Amino acid sequence: MNTSFWLRLAARGSYLGEQRLKREFYRRSLANRTRREINHAQLHQLNFIWNHAVSRVPYYIELKRKLGLPDQFPDLKSFFHSVPPLIKAEIQTDPRRFVTLDRVPGKWLQTSGSTGQPLSVFRGSAVHRQIRLDSHFHRRQWGVEWHHPRLMLWGDDTYFFRSIIGRFRLLGKRLAGKLKNRYHINAYFLNEGSLERCYRLMAQGRVRMLYSYSQAAMRLAQFCRNRTPLKGLKLVVLSSEYIDAASMIELEEIFGCPVVREYGAIETGIIAADFPGSPLRIMEHRLVVETPPCKNGMCDILVTCLENPYYPLFRYRLEDLTSAPMMIPEHGAAHLVDILGRVNDLLMMPGGKWLHSAYVTQAIRAVVPAKRFQIVQEKPDHLHIRLETTRVITAAEKERIRFRLSCASSQKIRITIVENEAFENSPGGKHRFVIRHGGFHP
Repeated sequence: MNTSFWLRLAARGSYLGEQRLKREFYRRSLANRTRREINHAQLHQLNFIWNHAVSRVPYYIELKRKLGLPDQFPDLKSFFHSVPPLIKAEIQTDPRRFVTLDRVPGKWLQTSGSTGQPLSVFRGSAVHRQIRLDSHFHRRQWGVEWHHPRLMLWGDDTYFFRSIIGRFRLLGKRLAGKLKNRYHINAYFLNEGSLERCYRLMAQGRVRMLYSYSQAAMRLAQFCRNRTPLKGLKLVVLSSEYIDAASMIELEEIFGCPVVREYGAIETGIIAADFPGSPLRIMEHRLVVETPPCKNGMCDILVTCLENPYYPLFRYRLEDLTSAPMMIPEHGAAHLVDILGRVNDLLMMPGGKWLHSAYVTQAIRAVVPAKRFQIVQEKPDHLHIRLETTRVITAAEKERIRFRLSCASSQKIRITIVENEAFENSPGGKHRFVIRHGGFHP
């Protein structure tokens, strides 16, 4: 076989892959679909997933028997009225009750614990591919392809791996990042060196997209202010944390490109995202979203996944809030007005280093089985830690927590640890890991 055969084969594979991608993206593009067509497609898929769940998933088998639920629903309204909302505590009690009895390839993942306690969820390999396609579809609308170089200003839990196996995992993640054309900067430690490297990568035009925690992106933007304009940066994607409209406008002015939000969860994948001309457009091709009113004048967010029969979640309460019911147009996907979710501050350590709340999460949960915790910083050299645990914390464990947090500071800091003290929550009801009081700001 000559070289031209392999070139033709590669071209054909590329062509078939592009055609398959076009079909997938057409299903995600709902701009020309009527509301009736969208709801009809959702109901069809919902009944398929529900029928599988009540016959193959232990939790829903019991729920159907207990409440006398049907095998199929005639419309979405009857589904909303018949099936009770699913809260996180139900899953935390025994996550394996929600896994299908069929053996399917996949893996267990753990949430960040934005409500105070992590949650274990199972994600099948096929579902994972669909979630990745959602991300690609969203970013492609802004001119960013899957092969474009990206800068990930994100957490890195491999920092805590000290064993040989942990070191191999760290090496594997770095190798995978290089193969995926991805630069990874650890957002746990936002010191001058890491911020300088981020700025250099963007200023030299080596990345097309920045993916970051909202708070980390704000810190980076302040570092880049009044410097040489950035080259080649096409998109900034913010996730995991709440950000207001004024801050997004400020980020766009500094980075010189669109700044958009991706709202999602480990359990569900991307729920809504900012598209050109469509802020917080809901991914209705694979989700049914409800926004019932709450007692506090806001609206709850309930999500039903339509493409995960292996770990089905129906009317799942995310414990996020929105200030108004979602907007449902006659044509195209519905939109969320806003999202009031997790609000965390950065920790300012002596010597000018900033710590992200995700680092604090990893540092504490690596030592004690904390149900919830909260760090309040009144001064740069004083941290006050509140713990809620399943058992009494020993003096040795408290010392280990102090040691882990002290290692992140170049200067001495005072750390007090108390148990069973009242917590402060965000306006959206989310548990806040880090609260910084006083007149010092990033």
